[in-house]
Amino acid sequence: MRWDGLFEDLEARWSALEWDATRAEAAELTRGEWAALTLEERLRGARGETVRLHLAWGEHRDVRLGTVGDGWVSVNAAAADSLLVPLTSVVAWEGPLGAASTAPEGVRSRPGLPAALRQLARARAAVRVVAGNGVVLGEGTIDRVGRDHVDLARHPRDEARRAGQVRGRLVVPLTALGLVATPGPLG
Repeated sequence: MRWDGLFEDLEARWSALEWDATRAEAAELTRGEWAALTLEERLRGARGETVRLHLAWGEHRDVRLGTVGDGWVSVNAAAADSLLVPLTSVVAWEGPLGAASTAPEGVRSRPGLPAALRQLARARAAVRVVAGNGVVLGEGTIDRVGRDHVDLARHPRDEARRAGQVRGRLVVPLTALGLVATPGPLG
């Protein structure tokens, strides 16, 4: 039956064309989904993973990703310090960022950098503040956090903040902030 073979061949070709069209459509959907993702969503998808930060001032750090907020990330470094890093301080990320985690339904935004810094201020955590060019601006305790700046009471990180220990105060614009380091994990 010559017709049966011809129809089988025609069906096989049709199936192959349908499969190719399905693959092309899936690839286009995947490209469309990736086009809609933000860096923050990809970082949230890699929470707990070890990545390498390439910082704006040329420093590289291997860290474990923690909390991802609106424009910032907390990371735990191999050394004793943990870091609160504005995303603008990172020029590249290296590591397993193939997954993504979008915000749950109904959640509009994550806490911004000022909210994270206010947590450090409430905890009276000893910090080291580094500028966006890698220069250490000072050590001490965050006293206040405004919408676009932070007040740092300068004193050695290994000493408790007491009036007699404060050696000055810095007001740092958030746009100048490179990172904030704290001893121990940030959570």
